[in-house]
Amino acid sequence: MQTLTLIRVGTFAVALAAATWFGGWWTVPLMGSVHAFTARGATRPGLEAAIGAMLAWGALMVWQLSHPAFPRLQE
Repeated sequence: MQTLTLIRVGTFAVALAAATWFGGWWTVPLMGSVHAFTARGATRPGLEAAIGAMLAWGALMVWQLSHPAFPRLQE
């Protein structure tokens, strides 16, 4: 991958994770639309968005795994 593509994917992943964390799941299609608009000149903007979303949601799942919403109930 080219450096510009990696920067665009990383930026999208961070933005999508932050938008999902603060705004909820409905921000995912909104951020996808923003990415499609801003990456019009890219060779494969759909692939970039898919990889960025995978990284963002993977990071959110790892965060939730390490910080569960409910502590374990002890006997």
